Amino acid sequence: MLTNDVRGVCLAKKKRLKGCNMKKMFLMLAVMLLVSTAYAADVTISCSVDGDEVTVNYSAATAADTPRGMGLNIALSSGTITAVTQNTSNGYWVYPGSIDVEGAEYNGTPVAAGGVTYDYMIIEMGALHSPTGVGNGPAQSGEVIKFTVDPDGSDSDITISADATRGGVVKYDATEADVTYTGCTVIYVQPLECLKDTAPEYAAWDAWDKPKCWCYPRQCRGDADGIRTGLYWVTTPDLNLLKAAYNKNDTALRGITNGICADFDHAKTGLYRVTTPDLNILKTYYNKSQTNVPCCDLDQNCTLDAGDKWNFWEAP
Repeated sequence: MLTNDVRGVCLAKKKRLKGCNMKKMFLMLAVMLLVSTAYAADVTISCSVDGDEVTVNYSAATAADTPRGMGLNIALSSGTITAVTQNTSNGYWVYPGSIDVEGAEYNGTPVAAGGVTYDYMIIEMGALHSPTGVGNGPAQSGEVIKFTVDPDGSDSDITISADATRGGVVKYDATEADVTYTGCTVIYVQPLECLKDTAPEYAAWDAWDKPKCWCYPRQCRGDADGIRTGLYWVTTPDLNLLKAAYNKNDTALRGITNGICADFDHAKTGLYRVTTPDLNILKTYYNKSQTNVPCCDLDQNCTLDAGDKWNFWEAP
């Protein structure tokens, strides 16, 4: 057993250790606070995405940190820059990179001449005014530029960095700003197809280059062209196309303009996609009144819902 004296020594040591640990914790917190304060950026350049539109924004830590000029590189990991919209309301209306450049594609815009390609562009813009204070110039935060992106099959990561040859981001005191750059991503969304990929004929439709005529509301009734002729949806033009495509093998059928549109049952019979079953469909609806040629959806009322094979109807 421990004596009372030994217990006292042990308790004293524990108190001292606890006190040391608390002091260390406060010291670490103080150091972290100093570090975060010392390395706080003067300006943050970031971007945000709305669909396929990207907005580049700036934000200064203080009014004195407001940029006087910006030279930025904007790069896409994939896809294409399809349009650029300059923002003339933020005070940055001087574009050194495109001034007096004869024949420049982006003359008079923030995009530096020769500084845009399908996946990369250079922005150069500045403020020119005679302020009594920084507040007379651009706002402390705002938009830099907007542009649209075609992601082209995959997500496109947007990165922003300083263009060193154009000075990066410069403050009003002519010093280079300490900048934090934050990127963003344009999400690729698979375009909606008229025929659902769960439809039994989807594989054949895809193999035949996804003819939109298979998504005409009455194509399955013999309306090969999607056009009403006089009073009739299924009439002479549809018959003529079927006759041209009738009993043709796949190679010959591909050589007939819109020949696959006469494949009304979306199925192959023997060697042929356009043959007797398709002729029988056309005969059933040939020169019938509009009310007697219903749409192809389950309800036959042309209103598509979740149970139908189509996402939407096409028109010729």
